[in-house]
Amino acid sequence: MSQPASRIGLERRRPLVDRRVLHFLRHLGEMTLAMVIGMAALGGAFRGAFAVASAGTLQDVELSALAMAFSMSVPMAAWMRHRGHGWTHTLEMAGAMIVPAALLLVGFRLDAVTGPTVMSVQHAVMLPGMIAVMLFRCSDHCH
Repeated sequence: MSQPASRIGLERRRPLVDRRVLHFLRHLGEMTLAMVIGMAALGGAFRGAFAVASAGTLQDVELSALAMAFSMSVPMAAWMRHRGHGWTHTLEMAGAMIVPAALLLVGFRLDAVTGPTVMSVQHAVMLPGMIAVMLFRCSDHCH
């Protein structure tokens, strides 16, 4: 008669990192990579197009912030849709990047925030904002 696995030293070990954490990190990494690719590929093109189209109605800070948010959100959203996420979750994630930019630009227009602050804070809050949305929707991002 065989002994239980725990008595003969063959008990199952717990993995060092839970698979849900690995899935979460992989998903975050994929979206971050899509954003970086979008920033590199689309950022300059959008800034140029906005500069021509605006004819001076927007300031450089506003153009840069809008171009950055847009050029990073579009490829990230496309990747999320490719991976099977619904529109609600995709738009929430895009909002994590666009809403802070919009709020900072309102502050900029009201002379409450400087141009360099807009750009640095916009970049600083994007990733934590995405992580917050992912944790809020953990049932979709942590499986």
